[in-house]
Amino acid sequence: MKVVLLATWQRCVDHLRDELPSQQFNTWIRPLQAEASNNGLTLRAPNRFVQEWVKDKFYTRISELVHRHTDGEQAVSYTHLRAHETRHDL
Repeated sequence: MKVVLLATWQRCVDHLRDELPSQQFNTWIRPLQAEASNNGLTLRAPNRFVQEWVKDKFYTRISELVHRHTDGEQAVSYTHLRAHETRHDL
């Protein structure tokens, strides 16, 4: 199931790449990292600001795409990487 969810996310990315202007796609969608679990798909943003922006502006569309490709069976959740996880070199 995890492989299927990750493939589903890639299909969603492809749709969003076609739908959004390049700058929006590269700023908000491209940085997201997908993780699949038994609970559904979790999208990890690089920081809280990106997480909140994506949830506010794209949650509905991302959920529609995920549900379309999974027959409405999977949930989508959002989180962000903690500062200590992204800044190992300090």
